[in-house]
Amino acid sequence: MRLIQVLVPDEHQNQVFEVLDEQNFTYVTTEEARRDGYLVLYFPLPTEAVEDILAQLRDIGLDESEYTVITDIETATTPNIGELEKDYVEESEDVSRISHAELRSSAHDLKPDTLTFVSLAILSAIVATTGLLLESAIVITGAMVIAPFVGAALSASIGAVISDRTVLANSIKYQILGLTAAIVSASITSYLLKVTSTVPTSLAVIYNTQINSFSTPNLLVLLIAIGAGAAGALALTTDISTALAGVAVAAALVPAAATVGVTIVWVQPGLALSALFVLFVNILFINLSAYVTFLILGYRPSGIASLRPNLSQPLRTSGYTLFLGVSIVVIVITIFVAAQYFLFVQTTNSQVNDVLTQSEYQQLELIEITRTYSDPPPFGQKESVTVVIARPAGQQYPQLAERLQQQIERNTDHQVTVQVRFIDYQRSNPSS
Repeated sequence: MRLIQVLVPDEHQNQVFEVLDEQNFTYVTTEEARRDGYLVLYFPLPTEAVEDILAQLRDIGLDESEYTVITDIETATTPNIGELEKDYVEESEDVSRISHAELRSSAHDLKPDTLTFVSLAILSAIVATTGLLLESAIVITGAMVIAPFVGAALSASIGAVISDRTVLANSIKYQILGLTAAIVSASITSYLLKVTSTVPTSLAVIYNTQINSFSTPNLLVLLIAIGAGAAGALALTTDISTALAGVAVAAALVPAAATVGVTIVWVQPGLALSALFVLFVNILFINLSAYVTFLILGYRPSGIASLRPNLSQPLRTSGYTLFLGVSIVVIVITIFVAAQYFLFVQTTNSQVNDVLTQSEYQQLELIEITRTYSDPPPFGQKESVTVVIARPAGQQYPQLAERLQQQIERNTDHQVTVQVRFIDYQRSNPSS
């Protein structure tokens, strides 16, 4: 429930009253003591009705920037409030959404002060770095919970959709600041763990499954970013808690930022560049996904833009064109890399299966195929494939790794290192 207070000049009073009477709203007015010809209008209404009514008032020429206050209230007792709630909440087929003004205020409230924001970004990166080196998904999830990026990520889309360049600029600044702090803190944490031998200095991070997950551009990682942005926008516009969406946003950003720091310290430039690319792609798609969701929900630039001076048309057009161009390039690269990765996975699985179905390997049982990258796409074509196989105890297959490597390279354009891990077993069958 919301209480609206708006300043109405004489020339618009009759039209405003007609709009409210047509919608069957109950309202009261008071004279504005310091300005002749103005009155202050008060009326309660369901949250879902705010944007619709304010849009109608804008259409008749009422300037929101003169004086408009939207207050959250627990309840209101008016003759027809039950009917209004039924019309706007229970019977409406449209997605319920808050007003432009509340959307902007929510974006501001989501962001903590700069010191708190940077501190949480640093702490989440430290926890994520520990989780990566431990290969612990639970610890990485804990890092996502304390990450503060949801407000900064959603604010950029809000600023774009309501044409508020101050909100947009602040959001971009916060995202850059927070992720830079995360990468630096992850690098420092990794360095301290390495030089103190808390983690073995010879640790082969290239074979760390968690690090490889967040340093390989692929469709699954991209879907996390798209889903996080859309969920965050939907939660924010419907006045629902954004806590869960915040975890999803952090899932797309924090582990990737920590991966950049770890791979820098362990001198893996290919992995570091790839993780940085994944991080950039995720930021872009979170913002784009949230922006598109706002548009689908019906948000458009409105009179609130007059609260801030607009960019000149040529500069704004140039900025949009540059942003659109960069976005298209990144999208094309990401789709290409994801397609290449998917094709390589499918081909690898097929070729391993073809080899193991040969008569001499009939006693072997395939358990798992994993892929790691010493020089991951889009920066190289070098892969390492690990095949885990169960074999009867005492059986030896010395040429299997070489045959798998030749088979995979013959059917792909990639240089492949193949490792075979055997799990020996003994089997006792029931007596007849």
